[in-house]
Amino acid sequence: MARPSPPGCVSRANPKPLRCLRLSLNRAQPNLNQRLTRPRPNRKHSRPQKLPRSTVMQPESPAPVPLNSQPVTTPQPPPLPESFIIYLARHATPDRSRSDVTYHALPGPDLNEQGLGEAAELADFLHEMGVVSIIASPFERTRQTALILKERLGASLDIDPDLSERQPIEPEALVIERMLRAFTIGAQRAAKLGPLAIITHGAPVLVLLKALGLSPTVLERCRIYDNRNPIPMAGAWRVERLEGLLPQRSGRLEIAISPPAHPPSPEDVA
Repeated sequence: MARPSPPGCVSRANPKPLRCLRLSLNRAQPNLNQRLTRPRPNRKHSRPQKLPRSTVMQPESPAPVPLNSQPVTTPQPPPLPESFIIYLARHATPDRSRSDVTYHALPGPDLNEQGLGEAAELADFLHEMGVVSIIASPFERTRQTALILKERLGASLDIDPDLSERQPIEPEALVIERMLRAFTIGAQRAAKLGPLAIITHGAPVLVLLKALGLSPTVLERCRIYDNRNPIPMAGAWRVERLEGLLPQRSGRLEIAISPPAHPPSPEDVA
């Protein structure tokens, strides 16, 4: 018996038009709004060519922190610009047929054919949203998703190790710390240049939404995807802060689901 979708979330079991769930960071009162989508283009998907790493800005990795050190306090969101728009996206579906690559270790699996199509649809959506720059995790599934976006959008692309997949033994506080660091860099860039896309993984998206102040009740209702992720493959949360809104954490979160859906698989992971 299929599990019904919680209120305020969009199930991927049945393809539907693009929807957005607008949420206040201070009041967890979802208001479901529907957006129109244009017909999907009939295109043949090809794998993106490898982007030479020398052409991609790679921020210096922070010094490793021993996992057996003293307990780490949960970081707080740093000061953010007065106005910005960020699309916090998850990579498209990877190829799980290979046994010679480890999912949580670099480089990880490539995208499969379904993932290539999903990334193309996400690129069309972000093009309509006016995204002008991209920051991505260094894993192959995120790099390839980002390369498809870059080609479609004509946007700049940077690789940031802070957006990497969460490791099985990595404390949540350390994931929050690096994700907030990457998000702040993205917010500053978006404030200057325009809407920006961050391409990362399901587990880092989950902890970042917590750190940004999304209501635990609303977040729990939206954890309906594979492995209880709050975001589907090639899905995106829109994080917006409008000029003049106070206090500091005022703003808006919304989940913009694109493409419409593929049924979650028990084998899917973050």
